[in-house]
Amino acid sequence: MLADSAYASGPMLAALQTAGHTAIVRPWPLKSMIENGFTLVDFTVDTEPGPRTPFGAVTCPAGVVAALTSAGKANFKTACASCLLRARCTASAAGRSVLIGEYDALERAHRANAARP
Repeated sequence: MLADSAYASGPMLAALQTAGHTAIVRPWPLKSMIENGFTLVDFTVDTEPGPRTPFGAVTCPAGVVAALTSAGKANFKTACASCLLRARCTASAAGRSVLIGEYDALERAHRANAARP
């Protein structure tokens, strides 16, 4: 299916995939709150449960691992205080947190596929 980015939401990509279609859709642009800052794709997501990470984990660009909550949130609070990459990551005094949505893996795969020449 060929469409514009209005059709690049996670639920729509999932529906297209379920229906057996290949989505040729421009991914939604990712933005950082900081100019030239990190976006969600700069964080590595591992949804496999582990002994200390029952809902999976997220690794930030500095290599710090934070456990995912059942709601899909990862907090890097204490690690941000002394991080050398903080200026490119967050301006929040509380540190960076990321929210991993239900369709994150599908959206990442779609973005990677769209980036191929």
